[in-house]
Amino acid sequence: MDENSEENKIYNWQLNERVHKIVEKLRTNKYSTDEKEVLYNLIQKVLLNENSKVNKSNLLNVIEDVQNYKDPEINNYISITIDKIIQKYPQNRYIVIKDKLSSSNHSIVSNLMKYGYFENDSIIKYSSKNGIELKDIKENSIILIIDDYVGSGKTIIDILKEIEKKYINQIVVIISGIWQKKAIDKINEYIIEESKSNNYKIYSDNSIIENSYIEKYEDNDEMLKYIKNTCCTCKDKRYKFGYNNTGAMVIINGLSPNNNISMLWRNDLGTDKVWIPPFNRDINTLVMLKKKERIISESYSHMIEYYNNFCYKELFSFDEFKMLLLIFNSYYIRIDQLTKLLGLDTDSDTEQIIEKFKQYGIIKYEIDNILEFIDKKVIYQFKNINKQISRYALDGLKKECTNNLKL
Repeated sequence: MDENSEENKIYNWQLNERVHKIVEKLRTNKYSTDEKEVLYNLIQKVLLNENSKVNKSNLLNVIEDVQNYKDPEINNYISITIDKIIQKYPQNRYIVIKDKLSSSNHSIVSNLMKYGYFENDSIIKYSSKNGIELKDIKENSIILIIDDYVGSGKTIIDILKEIEKKYINQIVVIISGIWQKKAIDKINEYIIEESKSNNYKIYSDNSIIENSYIEKYEDNDEMLKYIKNTCCTCKDKRYKFGYNNTGAMVIINGLSPNNNISMLWRNDLGTDKVWIPPFNRDINTLVMLKKKERIISESYSHMIEYYNNFCYKELFSFDEFKMLLLIFNSYYIRIDQLTKLLGLDTDSDTEQIIEKFKQYGIIKYEIDNILEFIDKKVIYQFKNINKQISRYALDGLKKECTNNLKL
């Protein structure tokens, strides 16, 4: 057996093992085989961002080191913390709610009201545009500011500034399930920088404190260099290292905050600005995949435009092009799924077309029978198309609060 072939086989096996471990870490529903397959497909596709073995490994290192948190553990921490606060401060209590319905703060406050922690009269509304609501409350009341994750600390400081303008002699307590260390430092700096009209406290007992990528890799120059070089290619320089340069590496329910380093959630990186991010800002990977499958199989106007610009148009029919795009969108899609989505007569018809793709050197079978794209021109074109389809898939599917308050 060829020595290089044996080395590649071992390398691919090791890479695959790492991908499987990442999938198990990221899964939110351990009983969903669909989610498992989608996540596996996603990580395999993300690896197309890099050509060299070294950089593929570095990219996997980054994904492996992302911390994954879920709503139930965060909500449990917040409920326990609220109980402690109520016992410590039995006086009148109020809670700040952001006017943006899609914010996690709005969802958290909605749930706390549902379970009887607060009444409508206890709500103080906050808007980044209009500031904070002024309520007639007694001195030494408790005003709570609660969120699931505080990244840069800027929004919290903006709220504190608004409270400082309109309230005096109140106890303001800030609670979050997850904190970036940088955010705590900034908020503490604001609180102590000059005398204040209110008493401000950060309650972080037993909460999770996250470090930035710089702190995570302070002893690993190679990884620091890789992340900086990659993120510096981000087209929108405001977000290359996350909002306010937070440099976070966190996901919550599979979604990425904008505080994360750009390579985790943006698609405008790389020489051609067609980076495939491992995480999304607005919608989970399973829903995104299903939506994109429908767009590819049902949409005509966009697809025919993509097909007319396809580099191998003379070799493949329109239906064959759509099948190839579906495979690119989901490496693990089954033969019978392709047959049904594209309206082909039999699975044998589908298999014959896949053989054609292989014969022309566009794809090949890899370990676990995963179809791997090997034609660089197709990869570049399909990454670009995938980026545009992702935009269409997000239409009407932005994350929203499911317990909106009628305020």
